Amino acid sequence: MSAPDPIRIRSAAVEDAAGIARVQVATWRTAFRGIVADRALARLDVERRTERWREIVAREGDLAFIAEGDRGGSPGVVGFIDGGANRDTEPPFDAFGGELYAIYVLQSHQRGGTGTRLVRALVDALLRAGHGSMLVWTFEASPFRAFYEGLGGRRVGTKEIEIDEVPYVVVAYGWDDLGALRLRLGGDES
Repeated sequence: MSAPDPIRIRSAAVEDAAGIARVQVATWRTAFRGIVADRALARLDVERRTERWREIVAREGDLAFIAEGDRGGSPGVVGFIDGGANRDTEPPFDAFGGELYAIYVLQSHQRGGTGTRLVRALVDALLRAGHGSMLVWTFEASPFRAFYEGLGGRRVGTKEIEIDEVPYVVVAYGWDDLGALRLRLGGDES
């Protein structure tokens, strides 16, 4: 097996919106097949997501980072993470200062440390912004919950959401001490 392509983590810019959207759509279609209804996955649209990501990345307080690497023979976005202040106002979820809103890595670049490096970049940014704790939501049926569990996330609770009028259970994982998580993540600041 050849050595993995070098991955560079950096802050996202508005110009990265199309790359972020492509990763999000591709990853939803591979990671959530069999979890999210096929019709919802088929309706995902890169152009609409690109417009939305332009807005998100430009928003003050949003902390978005991308992973750049080889994407089919040319450099491009192979993963991203987005976070900021916790948006949940219901107990016990409201006890966390920061939130990891989204993290997606192309299937071809998973299990090589890219996700961990993206989390490290977000945790560093959340700590600089004064957040001492963090929450993330994921589908309860997702096998990627193990990623958060492996990083020491503790299960905080569940709630139901709807996508295209289909109910799904999502679970929250939380870290009470981002400083401790940062030590666990190791490595240099991104």
